[in-house]
Amino acid sequence: MKSNYLLYVFFLLILISCTENSIKITGSPLSLNDTMIATTSDVAMKIKMEGKVFTIEKQNILPINVSFEELPIKFLVREENNPVTLNLNFYQTDFAEKLPKEFKIPEDNVEKVIIDLNFFNEERNVKKMNKRIIFRNGIIKIEKFSENELKIIFDGLGSGITEKENFPISGELNINYQRT
Repeated sequence: MKSNYLLYVFFLLILISCTENSIKITGSPLSLNDTMIATTSDVAMKIKMEGKVFTIEKQNILPINVSFEELPIKFLVREENNPVTLNLNFYQTDFAEKLPKEFKIPEDNVEKVIIDLNFFNEERNVKKMNKRIIFRNGIIKIEKFSENELKIIFDGLGSGITEKENFPISGELNINYQRT
């Protein structure tokens, strides 16, 4: 149990030290009652959290280069000059042959971390460490995962790294990327 705690603390330190590049919120704010992204949409990312909706259109996304050579497989979704970044890490990939696949967080990460989803929101009015938002509890559904395409839906709760109060987070990611 203590080694799991140390692993978790180490993982959080890595997240904090990640580059804090950011993405731009495009267009007008969306209603929180809007439906999620359709598979034919031009939207690559849509996140609802803290009463706001953040989107990135596919045409504005910065290139995503993904290495499948070693684990974790890391996705950094961002757009130049924007306050929100999505980070997704896969520590195992055996699920990719059995899609769609739902992960229940934190239950499915207890014995060994399989998937990690977090965000960086530069505009949050909090200490810098808490600008990194961890998806702590909920469902992450992988609908498509190939060598050049990823589609996920997530719905749950999260908070800043050291914050105790969780808030609702939901969204969808529908991206294409280059394999390196």
